[in-house]
Formats: sequence, C-alpha cells, structure tokens
Amino acid sequence: MQPMRREHGLPLLCLSAAVLAAALLPRAAVAEGVTPSEARRLRDECRLQAFRKISFIQVKDMFYHAFDGYMQHAFPLDELRPLSCRGEDSLGGYALTLIDSLDTLALLGDEERFTSAVDWVGKNVRFDINKTVSVFETNIRILGGLLSAHLIASDYATITSTAGGGTLTLEFGVLSRLTNNTVGS
Repeated sequence: MQPMRREHGLPLLCLSAAVLAAALLPRAAVAEGVTPSEARRLRDECRLQAFRKISFIQVKDMFYHAFDGYMQHAFPLDELRPLSCRGEDSLGGYALTLIDSLDTLALLGDEERFTSAVDWVGKNVRFDINKTVSVFETNIRILGGLLSAHLIASDYATITSTAGGGTLTLEFGVLSRLTNNTVGS
C-alpha cells in the first residue's frame, strides 16, 4: 500500500477550511456586497466541489489504509487505538472492526479479503458467551455489519443502511425476513 500523495489532501483541506470558517465566523460576517444567501450558496458549491474531487480510488485507498492498519496492529481485537497503535477489546471481543468492514470489502469487490474475513468470523467469533456489551454498538456494528455484508454479497435488491434512527427495528426486521422468524420484530 503506497502512502497517500499530497494532492489527495487538498479537497479535504478546502472542506475543512469551509467547515471551520462556518463554525468560527458569525453568521453575519460576509464580504461586502454579498448577501448571506449568496455566501451560503458559494460555501455549498465549494463543499460540493471538494466532495467531487475525492475519487473512488482515493476512498478505496483511505479505507485500505485504515483496514490494513487495523489488521496489522489490532486484529483480532475490537478496535485500533490510533495514538498508541495498539488493539483494544472495547466492545465485547468480537473482532468488531473486522465484522464492521465486511460490507465495505464486499462493496469494493475484494472477494479474497472478504472470503478470508468471513471464514475467520465463522470459525472464531462466538455469541453464546456471557459478556457485557453495548446493545447499540452490537446492533449497528455486529448485527448490522453481518446483515449488510450478507445482503451485498448475496446480491439482494435491498441494501440496508445500518446506522441512524430506528436501527433496532431495521436490523431485527431484516434478520426476521432472512430467517422467517418474527422474534424481535
């Protein structure tokens, strides 16, 4: 994996500067002769241009930078602590980041890593143990990660978003539909 080139950071820098300026400057602070609505329109256009400059390749590079860092320094623990570059079982010890990355690996078409990760999860992750876990994190990252990876890899027409409001209903609804078992819905 090659390090990111300098030009990759320019769109993010522009976006960061726009967000920072919007947060720090008073709403009335606009250039002379520019109405607040024109300033908002210009700000939004700058943000849109910054987002458009981030290519699929850049997004893929950023994902693999994070994923490879996790696999090298933290796997099979839940998460990578970025400052110490060490792993931590913060949410139950289920290789949470690996499970949470399954859907992205499937979307990127990385069959080799996806298959390897699914095989590892199938052989090593157990849910029939007595542990204290965060219900929210378990639902959005483990249940949601496994379900969305299954739906994407199975080429289902319905792809679900696993974060946000109503997440329990969403994940348990999909689980019920896939298993033909209405428990939890």
